[in-house]
Amino acid sequence: MQVSMVDARSPSRRAVPMRGVFAMAAALLLEACASQAPRHPAEVVAAPIVRPVAPERDLMLKLLTAQFALQGNDLAGAARGFADASVLSSDPVLAEEATRLALSQKDWPLATRALSRWQQLAPNDPGILQARAWIALGEKRLDDAKAVLAQIASRGDDQAWRLIAQLLLNADDKVAAARLLAGLIEPEPRMASESNRVALSQLAFKLGDKALARSIADATVAHFHAADAYMWSARLALDRGDKAAARAMYVEAIARDPANPRLRSGYATLLGDAEINALRKSVREAREKRAAENAAKPNG
Repeated sequence: MQVSMVDARSPSRRAVPMRGVFAMAAALLLEACASQAPRHPAEVVAAPIVRPVAPERDLMLKLLTAQFALQGNDLAGAARGFADASVLSSDPVLAEEATRLALSQKDWPLATRALSRWQQLAPNDPGILQARAWIALGEKRLDDAKAVLAQIASRGDDQAWRLIAQLLLNADDKVAAARLLAGLIEPEPRMASESNRVALSQLAFKLGDKALARSIADATVAHFHAADAYMWSARLALDRGDKAAARAMYVEAIARDPANPRLRSGYATLLGDAEINALRKSVREAREKRAAENAAKPNG
Protein backbone atom coordinates (compact mmCIF):
# COMPACT_ATOMS: atom_id res chain seq x y z
CA MET A 1 0.00 0.00 0.00
CA GLN A 2 1.39 3.32 -0.97
CA VAL A 3 -0.28 6.59 -0.15
CA SER A 4 1.99 9.54 -0.43
CA MET A 5 2.00 13.22 -1.20
CA VAL A 6 5.79 13.15 -1.01
CA ASP A 7 7.85 13.32 -4.14
CA ALA A 8 10.72 11.23 -2.81
CA ARG A 9 13.06 12.24 -5.61
CA SER A 10 15.71 14.82 -4.97
CA PRO A 11 15.81 17.91 -7.21
CA SER A 12 18.70 16.48 -9.20
CA ARG A 13 16.73 13.34 -9.98
CA ARG A 14 13.71 15.43 -10.87
CA ALA A 15 15.90 16.91 -13.62
CA VAL A 16 14.15 20.21 -13.07
CA PRO A 17 16.26 22.24 -15.52
CA MET A 18 15.40 19.80 -18.31
CA ARG A 19 11.76 20.78 -17.97
CA GLY A 20 11.84 24.05 -19.84
CA VAL A 21 15.36 24.87 -20.94
CA PHE A 22 15.16 23.34 -24.41
CA ALA A 23 11.92 25.20 -25.10
CA MET A 24 13.33 28.39 -23.64
CA ALA A 25 16.52 28.15 -25.67
CA ALA A 26 14.59 27.41 -28.85
CA ALA A 27 12.30 30.38 -28.25
CA LEU A 28 15.23 32.69 -27.66
CA LEU A 29 17.00 31.39 -30.74
CA LEU A 30 13.93 31.90 -32.91
CA GLU A 31 13.49 35.38 -31.51
CA ALA A 32 17.10 36.24 -32.22
CA CYS A 33 17.01 34.86 -35.75
CA ALA A 34 13.58 36.06 -36.85
CA SER A 35 13.49 39.01 -39.17
CA GLN A 36 10.73 41.58 -39.08
CA ALA A 37 8.51 41.61 -42.19
CA PRO A 38 8.55 44.93 -44.11
CA ARG A 39 5.52 47.14 -43.82
CA HIS A 40 5.16 47.31 -47.62
CA PRO A 41 5.99 44.39 -49.91
CA ALA A 42 7.99 46.55 -52.27
CA GLU A 43 9.86 48.43 -49.57
CA VAL A 44 13.57 47.83 -49.50
CA VAL A 45 14.80 47.28 -45.98
CA ALA A 46 18.39 47.89 -45.07
CA ALA A 47 20.22 44.97 -43.58
CA PRO A 48 20.20 45.17 -39.79
CA ILE A 49 23.41 45.98 -38.04
CA VAL A 50 24.50 43.01 -35.96
CA ARG A 51 26.12 44.08 -32.74
CA PRO A 52 28.17 41.51 -30.89
CA VAL A 53 27.08 40.58 -27.40
CA ALA A 54 29.64 40.35 -24.66
CA PRO A 55 29.89 36.77 -23.35
CA GLU A 56 28.88 37.82 -19.85
CA ARG A 57 25.66 39.31 -21.28
CA ASP A 58 24.84 36.53 -23.75
CA LEU A 59 21.82 34.68 -22.35
CA MET A 60 21.73 32.14 -25.17
CA LEU A 61 25.38 31.28 -24.68
CA LYS A 62 24.90 30.79 -20.95
CA LEU A 63 21.81 28.61 -21.46
CA LEU A 64 23.52 26.39 -24.01
CA THR A 65 26.68 26.11 -21.90
CA ALA A 66 24.62 25.10 -18.88
CA GLN A 67 22.61 22.62 -20.95
CA PHE A 68 25.73 20.97 -22.32
CA ALA A 69 27.08 20.69 -18.78
CA LEU A 70 23.85 19.05 -17.68
CA GLN A 71 23.95 16.60 -20.57
CA GLY A 72 27.54 15.80 -19.64
CA ASN A 73 26.43 15.05 -16.06
CA ASP A 74 28.39 18.06 -14.78
CA LEU A 75 25.62 19.05 -12.38
CA ALA A 76 27.72 21.54 -10.46
CA GLY A 77 28.70 23.33 -13.67
CA ALA A 78 25.10 23.23 -14.88
CA ALA A 79 23.91 24.75 -11.63
CA ARG A 80 26.35 27.63 -11.97
CA GLY A 81 25.41 28.12 -15.61
CA PHE A 82 21.68 28.25 -14.99
CA ALA A 83 22.17 30.60 -12.06
CA ASP A 84 24.21 32.94 -14.27
CA ALA A 85 21.59 32.73 -17.02
CA SER A 86 18.77 33.52 -14.61
CA VAL A 87 20.37 36.91 -13.89
CA LEU A 88 19.93 37.86 -17.55
CA SER A 89 16.43 36.44 -17.94
CA SER A 90 13.11 37.83 -16.75
CA ASP A 91 11.54 34.36 -16.68
CA PRO A 92 10.98 33.18 -13.08
CA VAL A 93 10.89 29.56 -14.27
CA LEU A 94 14.58 29.70 -15.13
CA ALA A 95 15.41 31.23 -11.75
CA GLU A 96 13.42 28.48 -10.04
CA GLU A 97 15.21 25.79 -12.03
CA ALA A 98 18.55 27.32 -11.19
CA THR A 99 17.66 27.37 -7.50
CA ARG A 100 16.51 23.77 -7.41
CA LEU A 101 19.53 22.46 -9.27
CA ALA A 102 21.80 24.33 -6.84
CA LEU A 103 19.84 22.80 -3.96
CA SER A 104 20.35 19.34 -5.42
CA GLN A 105 24.10 19.98 -5.39
CA LYS A 106 23.95 21.31 -1.82
CA ASP A 107 25.68 24.46 -3.02
CA TRP A 108 24.02 26.73 -0.46
CA PRO A 109 25.71 30.03 -1.50
CA LEU A 110 24.77 29.42 -5.14
CA ALA A 111 21.24 28.39 -4.16
CA THR A 112 20.92 31.58 -2.12
CA ARG A 113 22.00 33.68 -5.10
CA ALA A 114 19.59 31.94 -7.48
CA LEU A 115 16.81 32.15 -4.91
CA SER A 116 17.31 35.90 -4.62
CA ARG A 117 16.68 36.25 -8.36
CA TRP A 118 13.67 33.92 -8.21
CA GLN A 119 12.18 36.00 -5.40
CA GLN A 120 12.69 39.18 -7.42
CA LEU A 121 10.74 37.74 -10.34
CA ALA A 122 8.03 35.77 -8.51
CA PRO A 123 7.85 36.95 -4.88
CA ASN A 124 4.59 35.10 -4.14
CA ASP A 125 5.65 31.66 -5.38
CA PRO A 126 5.18 29.20 -2.47
CA GLY A 127 8.28 27.30 -3.55
CA ILE A 128 10.42 30.24 -2.45
CA LEU A 129 9.68 29.55 1.20
CA GLN A 130 10.50 25.89 0.69
CA ALA A 131 13.86 26.81 -0.83
CA ARG A 132 14.61 29.20 2.04
CA ALA A 133 13.90 26.46 4.57
CA TRP A 134 15.94 23.97 2.51
CA ILE A 135 18.97 26.25 2.57
CA ALA A 136 18.59 26.95 6.30
CA LEU A 137 18.40 23.23 7.06
CA GLY A 138 21.40 22.53 4.85
CA GLU A 139 23.39 25.20 6.65
CA LYS A 140 22.34 23.78 10.05
CA ARG A 141 20.32 26.87 10.94
CA LEU A 142 17.54 24.82 12.47
CA ASP A 143 15.74 27.68 14.19
CA ASP A 144 15.52 29.54 10.88
CA ALA A 145 14.34 26.40 9.11
CA LYS A 146 11.68 25.86 11.76
CA ALA A 147 10.41 29.43 11.43
CA VAL A 148 10.11 29.21 7.64
CA LEU A 149 8.46 25.78 7.77
CA ALA A 150 5.95 27.12 10.28
CA GLN A 151 5.21 29.93 7.84
CA ILE A 152 4.51 27.36 5.11
CA ALA A 153 2.35 25.24 7.43
CA SER A 154 0.29 28.26 8.43
CA ARG A 155 -1.22 28.25 4.95
CA GLY A 156 -3.04 25.10 6.00
CA ASP A 157 -3.55 23.62 2.53
CA ASP A 158 -2.39 20.38 0.95
CA GLN A 159 0.26 22.06 -1.17
CA ALA A 160 1.88 23.45 1.97
CA TRP A 161 2.23 20.00 3.49
CA ARG A 162 3.57 18.59 0.22
CA LEU A 163 6.28 21.26 0.15
CA ILE A 164 7.20 20.51 3.76
CA ALA A 165 7.25 16.76 3.24
CA GLN A 166 9.37 16.97 0.09
CA LEU A 167 11.92 19.12 1.87
CA LEU A 168 12.18 16.99 5.02
CA LEU A 169 12.35 13.73 3.09
CA ASN A 170 15.40 14.97 1.18
CA ALA A 171 17.17 16.32 4.27
CA ASP A 172 20.56 14.80 5.06
CA ASP A 173 20.01 15.07 8.81
CA LYS A 174 17.04 12.75 9.34
CA VAL A 175 17.00 13.24 13.10
CA ALA A 176 16.77 17.01 12.77
CA ALA A 177 14.12 16.61 10.05
CA ALA A 178 12.03 14.40 12.33
CA ARG A 179 12.27 16.97 15.13
CA LEU A 180 11.13 19.72 12.78
CA LEU A 181 8.21 17.58 11.62
CA ALA A 182 7.15 16.83 15.18
CA GLY A 183 7.16 20.52 16.01
CA LEU A 184 5.01 21.34 12.99
CA ILE A 185 2.22 18.81 13.54
CA GLU A 186 1.51 19.42 17.22
CA PRO A 187 -1.24 19.19 18.23
CA GLU A 188 -2.20 18.08 14.69
CA PRO A 189 -1.40 18.96 11.08
CA ARG A 190 -3.41 22.08 10.37
CA MET A 191 -6.20 21.40 7.86
CA ALA A 192 -4.31 18.49 6.28
CA SER A 193 -6.43 15.98 4.39
CA GLU A 194 -6.63 12.31 5.33
CA SER A 195 -4.27 11.26 2.53
CA ASN A 196 -1.74 13.92 3.49
CA ARG A 197 -1.85 12.95 7.16
CA VAL A 198 -1.17 9.36 6.18
CA ALA A 199 1.72 10.61 4.06
CA LEU A 200 3.07 12.64 7.00
CA SER A 201 2.98 9.50 9.12
CA GLN A 202 4.85 7.66 6.37
CA LEU A 203 7.36 10.50 6.28
CA ALA A 204 7.95 10.23 10.04
CA PHE A 205 8.46 6.48 9.59
CA LYS A 206 11.03 7.06 6.81
CA LEU A 207 12.80 9.61 8.99
CA GLY A 208 13.15 6.95 11.68
CA ASP A 209 10.65 8.31 14.23
CA LYS A 210 8.27 5.37 14.54
CA ALA A 211 6.59 6.74 17.65
CA LEU A 212 5.68 9.92 15.79
CA ALA A 213 4.49 7.88 12.81
CA ARG A 214 2.17 5.88 15.06
CA SER A 215 0.87 8.98 16.81
CA ILE A 216 -0.06 10.62 13.51
CA ALA A 217 -1.61 7.42 12.18
CA ASP A 218 -3.72 6.83 15.30
CA ALA A 219 -5.01 10.40 15.21
CA THR A 220 -5.81 10.08 11.51
CA VAL A 221 -7.81 6.89 12.04
CA ALA A 222 -9.74 8.50 14.89
CA HIS A 223 -10.47 11.63 12.85
CA PHE A 224 -11.31 10.19 9.42
CA HIS A 225 -12.05 6.44 9.81
CA ALA A 226 -10.86 6.05 6.20
CA ALA A 227 -9.42 3.01 4.44
CA ASP A 228 -5.92 4.39 3.79
CA ALA A 229 -5.51 5.39 7.42
CA TYR A 230 -6.60 1.95 8.64
CA MET A 231 -4.31 0.14 6.22
CA TRP A 232 -1.29 2.25 7.14
CA SER A 233 -1.99 1.83 10.86
CA ALA A 234 -2.18 -1.93 10.34
CA ARG A 235 1.15 -1.86 8.59
CA LEU A 236 2.71 0.04 11.49
CA ALA A 237 1.28 -2.53 13.89
CA LEU A 238 2.89 -5.32 11.88
CA ASP A 239 6.19 -3.44 11.90
CA ARG A 240 6.20 -3.46 15.69
CA GLY A 241 5.19 -7.14 15.74
CA ASP A 242 1.60 -6.64 16.90
CA LYS A 243 -0.37 -8.79 14.47
CA ALA A 244 -3.44 -8.74 16.69
CA ALA A 245 -3.61 -4.95 16.48
CA ALA A 246 -3.23 -5.13 12.70
CA ARG A 247 -6.11 -7.60 12.50
CA ALA A 248 -8.25 -5.39 14.71
CA MET A 249 -7.60 -2.44 12.40
CA TYR A 250 -8.76 -4.39 9.38
CA VAL A 251 -11.82 -5.78 11.16
CA GLU A 252 -12.95 -2.28 12.14
CA ALA A 253 -12.18 -0.89 8.68
CA ILE A 254 -14.09 -3.63 6.85
CA ALA A 255 -17.03 -3.26 9.20
CA ARG A 256 -17.23 0.39 8.20
CA ASP A 257 -16.60 -0.22 4.51
CA PRO A 258 -17.41 -3.87 3.72
CA ALA A 259 -17.39 -3.40 -0.06
CA ASN A 260 -13.87 -1.94 -0.22
CA PRO A 261 -11.77 -4.42 -2.24
CA ARG A 262 -8.45 -2.99 -1.05
CA LEU A 263 -9.36 -3.59 2.57
CA ARG A 264 -10.43 -7.16 1.85
CA SER A 265 -7.36 -7.86 -0.23
CA GLY A 266 -5.04 -6.35 2.37
CA TYR A 267 -6.60 -8.34 5.15
CA ALA A 268 -6.55 -11.56 3.12
CA THR A 269 -2.79 -11.25 2.71
CA LEU A 270 -2.46 -10.71 6.43
CA LEU A 271 -4.43 -13.79 7.35
CA GLY A 272 -3.60 -17.44 6.85
CA ASP A 273 -6.15 -19.83 5.36
CA ALA A 274 -7.14 -21.06 8.81
CA GLU A 275 -8.14 -17.54 9.81
CA ILE A 276 -10.50 -16.78 6.91
CA ASN A 277 -13.55 -18.12 8.74
CA ALA A 278 -12.60 -16.16 11.84
CA LEU A 279 -12.36 -13.06 9.69
CA ARG A 280 -15.89 -13.51 8.38
CA LYS A 281 -17.22 -14.09 11.89
CA SER A 282 -15.43 -11.05 13.33
CA VAL A 283 -16.62 -8.81 10.56
CA ARG A 284 -20.18 -10.03 10.90
CA GLU A 285 -20.14 -9.46 14.65
CA ALA A 286 -18.64 -6.00 14.24
CA ARG A 287 -21.29 -5.04 11.70
CA GLU A 288 -24.08 -6.35 13.91
CA LYS A 289 -22.71 -4.44 16.88
CA ARG A 290 -22.45 -1.26 14.84
CA ALA A 291 -26.01 -1.69 13.56
CA ALA A 292 -27.27 -2.20 17.10
CA GLU A 293 -25.48 0.92 18.31
CA ASN A 294 -26.96 2.95 15.48
CA ALA A 295 -30.44 1.59 16.19
CA ALA A 296 -30.11 2.54 19.86
CA LYS A 297 -29.33 6.16 19.04
CA PRO A 298 -32.30 8.55 19.35
CA ASN A 299 -33.67 9.76 16.03
CA GLY A 300 -32.96 13.36 15.08
